[in-house]
Amino acid sequence: MLEAFARRLRGVRLEFRMDQATFGSLGGVKSQSQLNYEAAKTAPTIEYLLKLEPHGVDIGYILTGRRMDNELDFEQALLSELFGKLSAREREGVMSLLMHLAGQTISTAEFSARAREARETLQDRRPDFRGAPPE
Repeated sequence: MLEAFARRLRGVRLEFRMDQATFGSLGGVKSQSQLNYEAAKTAPTIEYLLKLEPHGVDIGYILTGRRMDNELDFEQALLSELFGKLSAREREGVMSLLMHLAGQTISTAEFSARAREARETLQDRRPDFRGAPPE
């Protein structure tokens, strides 16, 4: 497990195009410590990892092997939050626009039918952006 961590750490350092001394200094350690981390001789401290994060290092990837696209996560969360504030009719309009921009994977009529069905199932009572009840 430490070996996989060490490979990912070295890979991230190389992505940043830094030598061990420079990258290690981001985490507050000397080049020898960085060398030991990358050689899987010793495990770094949590403080080291936390010091790397503000410099754009994806410590989640180093720890787990799964990349975290923070910008996309933020965009998705914001989109979801804003989308959730819309009425069913407004959501249908936004979805139609998105389908058009993305190349329209299903017909607008089919989408509208599915949206109506879902709306009836959920009995949407959210007001629209003006505060008016749904139609």
